[in-house]
Amino acid sequence: MKSTDQLGRLLTLVPYLQANPGLTAAEVADHYGTTASQIVKDLNVLWYCGPNNLPGQQFDFNMDTIEAGGPIEVTNGEAVRRPHRFQMTEALALKVALAALEPVVPAAQRAVVRSTLAKISAVSGPAGGVAVQLASGSDQTRDTLARAIEARRRVQLSYDGLTRGSTSTPMVDPAELIVRDGYAYLRGWSLERQSWRTYRLDRVIDVVDTGERAADHGALPDLGETWFGEEAGHLVTLTLSPRAAWVTEYDPVSDVDHLDDGRLRATFQVVDEEWLVLRLLQLGNGVEAVEPCQAADPARDAARAGLQLYSSLG
Repeated sequence: MKSTDQLGRLLTLVPYLQANPGLTAAEVADHYGTTASQIVKDLNVLWYCGPNNLPGQQFDFNMDTIEAGGPIEVTNGEAVRRPHRFQMTEALALKVALAALEPVVPAAQRAVVRSTLAKISAVSGPAGGVAVQLASGSDQTRDTLARAIEARRRVQLSYDGLTRGSTSTPMVDPAELIVRDGYAYLRGWSLERQSWRTYRLDRVIDVVDTGERAADHGALPDLGETWFGEEAGHLVTLTLSPRAAWVTEYDPVSDVDHLDDGRLRATFQVVDEEWLVLRLLQLGNGVEAVEPCQAADPARDAARAGLQLYSSLG
């Protein structure tokens, strides 16, 4: 069972039980498409929760009767019936979260997200004005990927990785869509590299659902606090002049230190060495230092090779 499945039940279980008194765990399980024993486990979790989560204010259930197959009774749940009045900070947090969620939900659910966002915006007043911009690709791209993930089908991407000077067409078994720091990503299994990879959706030019069944590649690695989890190679820190600072807004960074003179020290997780070569060549003398220094060697060699080629051409 996924923890997200349980969370969905926990958020709706008390209101559902209040609206349908006298149901048994087995009857509730039929409604949620799970087992009676799982509903009992859910209720044991809710036993430690409540509207204010203070002693004596948590939800209470007649667990002995429930475990014996009897009807479920809920006490201390009256606050759930009352509409919640959001504070401004809560409304803003919800608006930002919903705006970030919208690009990665399936098309069938996107209307619900937009409707909820509109309702919160309508009641939050002028001070609730907030705009969230995400690099999330086109609606068509996201919808095709979402359908392929749900149906467990293989896709072929037309992907501009910006590291090899050309568009690649990887075959991918898609696993999930996520949002990290303003960018939407596809996580999936690359058949070419035989490993889990992460693709930025705004760099997916096209996606084709092949109709082939996606293979089972085991559990998706946990991203944790890093950008690319299991894919993360090594850290490289660049000291950037002010004119090169734009790269920290374009590429994912692990850490940015703003120096007093307007320069930056930015740390990147380098998964693809060709990406680092391209960036160093592109930024030129906008990069004042590279740590560790040997990380700059491939870019230095590429620059020398380019100069030699120019010389040979006269």
